[in-house]
Amino acid sequence: MPGTLKLVEPRKYRNDLFAAAKLLVPQGCIKFAPQAPRHSILVFDDGTERKLSKAEEASLIQMDLMKEEVCSMVRTKSTAGTITYQLPPEKRNRMHDDRNYCFVLCCWEILNRRQESEFGDGVALDYGVFFGGNRESRGADKPWLDHMPHGARSNGRVTSRLSPFQGTSPFTPK
Repeated sequence: MPGTLKLVEPRKYRNDLFAAAKLLVPQGCIKFAPQAPRHSILVFDDGTERKLSKAEEASLIQMDLMKEEVCSMVRTKSTAGTITYQLPPEKRNRMHDDRNYCFVLCCWEILNRRQESEFGDGVALDYGVFFGGNRESRGADKPWLDHMPHGARSNGRVTSRLSPFQGTSPFTPK
């Protein structure tokens, strides 16, 4: 639903998150920001320069730290066969993985949106028409609904047992 916030437990979906990043980064779907300049002046490829604000400079520094964390993550396989992604032991006390999880969560969301646009939004069929209502409420433009077992409901009350195998088959032509 648009406009809703989805809370995700990163440890539960860790392998899926990193698999999304592993898929999208080599494809070129993720573009990284340039390295933070030393003197607050960003020089573009065409030679133009731009003075950065303190907030822009701080965000570029955070992006550089995130790139370093992403490159430091290690995929390990335990003796039980489970795969985990984490910082190596020698870097755990000096680095955090928070920015890394923000990055892989973004990759995961991008991959989910790509799959949603490829395969549709997952709208399911409404099977409520099989459990009551007259032809007008079911829709006269859906003749396949006419194969609903007769006498399944009468005035909203169940008069016989509802079963998909009762009555005529909805797959046989009239």
